[in-house]
Amino acid sequence: MAKDDADLHEAKQLALELGVSDEELVRDLECLGLAKLLEQLRFAAAITKAFVRAAAEGKSWH
Repeated sequence: MAKDDADLHEAKQLALELGVSDEELVRDLECLGLAKLLEQLRFAAAITKAFVRAAAEGKSWH
């Protein structure tokens, strides 16, 4: 149970950072389950951070 609580907390934090609404988070949690949702949120956060880092370094993606 503690792992699920920690995973849910991480999912909520990542969703907040990514601008995912509570409604979207609940919907995706119901559709995907916690493990898959957390995997997708981690992936989206990693990509977002990479784009932000590249932009800060003056790199272009096109």
